[in-house]
Amino acid sequence: MSLFRHGRHDSHEQGPTQDADPVHHQDAMLDPVRGTALVAAINSWLDWPSVVAAPGFRTLNQPLQGPLQATLVVEADGVPRTVVEHTEMLDRTAEATFADRWPEQGATVPVTVDRADPSRVRIEWGELPSRAELIAQNERERAAKLLAAQQQSAPERRHRLP
Repeated sequence: MSLFRHGRHDSHEQGPTQDADPVHHQDAMLDPVRGTALVAAINSWLDWPSVVAAPGFRTLNQPLQGPLQATLVVEADGVPRTVVEHTEMLDRTAEATFADRWPEQGATVPVTVDRADPSRVRIEWGELPSRAELIAQNERERAAKLLAAQQQSAPERRHRLP
């Protein structure tokens, strides 16, 4: 059995909010379980094409969709570590849902994976931290490291008794 899974990976025509209700999703997972995925590689949402209207023409309110393409290392209870080439279409009109939470290479993200077919993965967008939350967390960690370094380098003060 190959470590790499290929094929359809819970692709979505209506964006990430369509997955919230797997009963209404055409390709519902047979045996879903919560897990994590290490993002080994991922594209940027900034690379999505933009619609530009020609002078004198009005653009229609068509939802702009763009792909998320990622190589994920998925792990969950009852699911062996599996490398998955994951693709899903995301609706640009829902940018607030995912653009601020777009994972970076090396990040670990919460997912739901199908135990019956581990190549079927759904990223849990609502559980990913926002950029502001990540920045605040990094600043807290940096401050803690600086404080620890300062405490280690400070000379001990010895009190003399009179």
